[in-house]
Amino acid sequence: MQEVTMTVQVPVELKEAFMERVREENKPASRIVLELMRSYAERTPYIDEQERARREKDMKEAHASVHLEGYEVPEFARVLAQLFIDGKITMQEEIALGRLYCGLPATQDGYK
Repeated sequence: MQEVTMTVQVPVELKEAFMERVREENKPASRIVLELMRSYAERTPYIDEQERARREKDMKEAHASVHLEGYEVPEFARVLAQLFIDGKITMQEEIALGRLYCGLPATQDGYK
């Protein structure tokens, strides 16, 4: 794997706090930066404000529909919905996590 050098400007206080922390943990600073970069690069892709607004509107409508049927949306479902709205999980992950929370298999025909 080819490597390159990257120069980044950060506030002095942030660099000092970061370096103090890595010294306390006896870890190379470059390894921590690489781990953070990998984690950031591998996370769920960024969604723009328009997509976020659409997701929020759709979830509000879905929750209102549940309420009209005389039921309440459980807290765990609201948390999962917010993670989806914020782009931290996909719809498939939201469904799978909800199913697992309810003691069901993570996947079902049509939800793979």
